[in-house]
Amino acid sequence: MSQFSPTGGSSQLTGSVNVGGATGHAIANISMVAADTEYSFVLPATTRAFVLKLRNLDGKAAVLRIYETSGGVPYLTVNPGGLYSRTDMLLASSLSIYIQSNLAGRVAELEYWY
Repeated sequence: MSQFSPTGGSSQLTGSVNVGGATGHAIANISMVAADTEYSFVLPATTRAFVLKLRNLDGKAAVLRIYETSGGVPYLTVNPGGLYSRTDMLLASSLSIYIQSNLAGRVAELEYWY
């Protein structure tokens, strides 16, 4: 179960997230230099949840594709402005996730709790 408890004023926001059994969290930025090219990230075996989205700095509508096996089939599509998340994970070992974008020069933002 996830819990978000924000505190602070309008100019500063801090908070805490409690994801069942997680003792820490990390943020990773995955640069995707080329379009339609597979990039990967390995989540540690202790991962309990993650959120993945595509950074949009230029206003162009890029699509993010996510898949769990190299080669890209089947995949999930995250439309512009959307995000993909998984919670309540209990992994037996580390998990590689594979991503690609239809546009070059994109950055995927990944936040995960372990």
